[in-house]
Amino acid sequence: MNGLYLRRWMLFVDGENLTIQAQRLASAGRQGIAPDARHYRQDTFLWTPKLRPMRPLGADTWSLQPAGLRAYYYTSVVGNDETLQDVVRARRTLGFHPEVFQKPKGMKSKGVDVSL
Repeated sequence: MNGLYLRRWMLFVDGENLTIQAQRLASAGRQGIAPDARHYRQDTFLWTPKLRPMRPLGADTWSLQPAGLRAYYYTSVVGNDETLQDVVRARRTLGFHPEVFQKPKGMKSKGVDVSL
């Protein structure tokens, strides 16, 4: 199909909920998630090394352009500014535009869902 007719697209990832659900699935199946500072941080972020955020899944089916305009990753983190910046850098190295919110310890997240 001609590139002029391919649809532009962006990716929005609710990273915190993705991470929580993946952790639940892993614990239910009695499998851990391998610690990997680039792709996983407990209760904060998760991404599979096999997927590139700026490459579409199912592009043939949906007639998408081969690269997305942007890939946003929303999450929150407990910790200081340095911890927050570590999470931002980890997401950015994978090709995301990270939106990371700081949350107090023990508080449920609202900032991620509200910003979406």
